Amino acid sequence: MFQTLGSANIETVDNHVFRFKPLCALRVEKNYELVQRFEWPDADEMRNWLSLILDQAETKAQTAQEDAHKARQVLTLATCSNAVAGQQERTLIVFSR
Repeated sequence: MFQTLGSANIETVDNHVFRFKPLCALRVEKNYELVQRFEWPDADEMRNWLSLILDQAETKAQTAQEDAHKARQVLTLATCSNAVAGQQERTLIVFSR
């Protein structure tokens, strides 16, 4: 199912569109510290973070390693993993551009 994901597009108020490719997906506890990161001092640090995420991913795009190496930005979407409210597990989908 992951392989059928399309890109995630973000449009800014001044009509710029940024297209992010799906990189990987993983299930984590809701307080998963690695994803509680919003800024990096430079692109290399962000790419190192992506490598750690890819190491734990349950599924990856075929070009995940290459895309992570070239990434300039990331987008992470999170949702509950269980149909029952209040559970601890989350599903993360990480995109890059």
